[in-house]
Amino acid sequence: QWRPEATLAANERFMQLYPTHPDIDYAYYLRGMIYFDQNTSLLYRYLPVDRSYRDNFQAEKAFENFSFLVKHFPKSRFAADARQRLIFLRDQMAQHELHVAQYYLKRKAFVAVAERANYILAHFNGTSAVAPALEILKTAYLGMDMPTLAADVQKIIDKNSAQQEVS
Repeated sequence: QWRPEATLAANERFMQLYPTHPDIDYAYYLRGMIYFDQNTSLLYRYLPVDRSYRDNFQAEKAFENFSFLVKHFPKSRFAADARQRLIFLRDQMAQHELHVAQYYLKRKAFVAVAERANYILAHFNGTSAVAPALEILKTAYLGMDMPTLAADVQKIIDKNSAQQEVS
């Protein structure tokens, strides 16, 4: 039977006992995969559930381990797969932040909305959450009666739209 907690404990013990083992890259990859697998449980595989609505702990831990692997072992045979998983996880984490911002928007908590949207823009540039984050940020500024900031955000939205039309 699959017991991720026991597997993580054994993995952690191996890493502590043998930090210079020639296959330590695999230990980081395995730890990332354990968290990634928990993030994409059996339920998520068979039901159309958007993982970004759920707790992001496993996604963040998987991202942390894959990032370490890619940074410290770039020539590892597991690095290419880890990079692909990082792209997926980064977008999922950005979508999670976007859902939280939308939650605050429904409650008219405009300061919290602006903080979340700015967090997305600062940490998740290049993901699918950026365009909606800009729209939400504009709405938050309008809700806080800050039309100048809202107009500045609209200029960014317009510029991004023009760049996408050219591409």
